Amino acid sequence: MIDDPLIMGILIASWMFALVTLVLVLRWVFRSRRRHKAAVDALHRDRDGVMVVPVLATFTGVTGLPSLVAIASNSLNPRLVIRPDGLDYRVTMARSVALEDIASVRIQTAPGTANLVFTFVSGALTLAANVGDIAVAEAVLAAYPALAAKQVPTL
Repeated sequence: MIDDPLIMGILIASWMFALVTLVLVLRWVFRSRRRHKAAVDALHRDRDGVMVVPVLATFTGVTGLPSLVAIASNSLNPRLVIRPDGLDYRVTMARSVALEDIASVRIQTAPGTANLVFTFVSGALTLAANVGDIAVAEAVLAAYPALAAKQVPTL
């Protein structure tokens, strides 16, 4: 048993700090999931055919390596906007790619998440966008037939 009041105070304060930190982290996770769900529910193309896809994170990979191996990632301010003639995305910086420069698209799933993985005609880099749910990935591809035509079946 600890008899020193200073040590007991430090011990109780550290437990309280850990508890408050845990509550704040859980609150942040649930809020971000709720916001993502609301964005997914509002998933649609506007009058110009543009769809802002709610993504949790974006990753840049290397062609030939598994898409789970990333050389850059962005989970603070990721972006994926699909237009009828191409897509705009942000990993380290904002980029645009024409639809004809996309070689293939595939849906890659992992426990609790789904990624849209884009492979480009030129260059050695790939783009993986974590959309969170396979239904979102399928809805995005269904909204753009030209992009769905480039879909590669997942093994």
